[in-house]
Amino acid sequence: MSRIELRNYLNSHRDDNRAWDVFFTKLGQDRSSNSNQWYPAPLDEESTRITEEAIKQKIQEKESA
Repeated sequence: MSRIELRNYLNSHRDDNRAWDVFFTKLGQDRSSNSNQWYPAPLDEESTRITEEAIKQKIQEKESA
């Protein structure tokens, strides 16, 4: 079952905890194989600064491409 099919199944079977586990496992696998970089939510000034710098760098890379 694809992730989209599983998501559709979950829309009508919200209490199926095993299906939710599978869904989040698939979601994590998709993210780890994706070329995008994921950053944790900024919780303090340092992590906010790091996130802002990463975003600025990505914008500069896109603009110069």
